[in-house]
Amino acid sequence: MRFGRLKNFGIVFDSGRWTDANIVRWFTNDVNLGFIGQFQSGRPYPVSTGSAGFANGRFFGAGNETQQRPNAAADGTLNTAGLASFDGSTALFGPNAISACTGAGNPAALCNGIQNTFLAPAGADPRGAIDALTGDLVDFKLVNGNLERNAGRTNPFARLDTSAKKIFKIPHSETVRLEVQADALNILNHPNYQGFIANDVLNAVTFNSSNLFNCKACMRPNGTVVGSNGQVLNISNLRDGRVSSDLLHPVFGTSALAGIGDPSIVDGSRLFQLSFHVRF
Repeated sequence: MRFGRLKNFGIVFDSGRWTDANIVRWFTNDVNLGFIGQFQSGRPYPVSTGSAGFANGRFFGAGNETQQRPNAAADGTLNTAGLASFDGSTALFGPNAISACTGAGNPAALCNGIQNTFLAPAGADPRGAIDALTGDLVDFKLVNGNLERNAGRTNPFARLDTSAKKIFKIPHSETVRLEVQADALNILNHPNYQGFIANDVLNAVTFNSSNLFNCKACMRPNGTVVGSNGQVLNISNLRDGRVSSDLLHPVFGTSALAGIGDPSIVDGSRLFQLSFHVRF
């Protein structure tokens, strides 16, 4: 498990009683300048298939994910081939998938090689893994893939808040003070993306039964996830923050703000505020 580096700091400058000059002291005395900063490298987050081997085997995760991780090939390409799935969202195909594949209009030459498992034996748990095309109860090779835990990484987080406060002492009063304060929140206006665990599941895209082998924004029979631009999802794509340049049109997803490896929320943009207080 990898953890991001975190730097938090707070700094306050207080001019105090800078000078006794009658006019100048109104501008220089009792001035506070404050800085609060948080800077952090990308945080790790889990990458999941979004499914599980059995319908009663979905354990709670930190967000949208389940505990089941996908496979990672030697080059980092992610896939769900042979992984159990109670909802048919992984690449698990029994003998009847061949006819279902050709019946949907796909080339027989390609459909003939789609089978990667067999029908489950009699008496198997009906809540178990099913064929992605037919819904048949089937056997499976693995419940979990070989991808390491917390393999994804978010964007870095950088936020700097500043404030300036001037205290005016009311003449002929020892206790009454007027405080005027100006604040700038996230003064650098850095886009701090968050909520990556909402879009970290491979079943955010599904199989296209009528175009299994050449589809885009889908999962293909070998279990790989193909983006809207034809790109195949690699774990390296999920280790450098947001994947899609346009979150309304995600690369690995079919709906706005729901792309694999993309954030679901963003921290507040730059904000200025002015306040005053009268203290007795």
